[in-house]
Amino acid sequence: MRLWLTTTLLVLVACCGINLAHTARRTLPQPRVPAAEPANNVLRHERRFAAVVAALRAHDVRGPVGYVGDLPPAAMRGDTAAMEQYFLSQFAVAPWILDADPGRSAWVLANLQRTRPADRLPAGYAVVEDCGGGVLLLRRTAP
Repeated sequence: MRLWLTTTLLVLVACCGINLAHTARRTLPQPRVPAAEPANNVLRHERRFAAVVAALRAHDVRGPVGYVGDLPPAAMRGDTAAMEQYFLSQFAVAPWILDADPGRSAWVLANLQRTRPADRLPAGYAVVEDCGGGVLLLRRTAP
C-alpha cells in the first residue's frame, strides 16, 4: 500500500511539473519598450487634442466652444461612433464646454477624421490653428 501511495504521489508531482513547464513556455514575456501610441482610447484622444487645448489657452478662449464632427448634429445623435468622438473630445478639452451647434459660438473645434474640412466647415468661420490629424480651431469672421 505504501508503494502504491508513493508511486501515485510521484506521478502527480511529475504531471504538475510538466504542466507548469508548458505554461511557462507558452506565456509571452512582457514588452520592455512602451508603445509609442497609447492603447487607451482616452489617452490617445487627449494626445491628439493637446495642440488644440494649447491653442485655446493661447487665444484666451472663454465660454463654450462649438463642435463640428464628421456628421451634422442631427445625424451624429444616431451614430454611436460619432457620439463617442464627441464625448472623447469634450473630455479632452475640459474645462471648455463643447456645443454641438457651432453657430452659437465664436470659436469652433473641428474634429474631422473621415471627411474633408471643405465639406464640413461652417460658413463665416476661418481656420486659426490646424493642429493636425483633422483637428482644427476655427474663429468666426463674420458677425
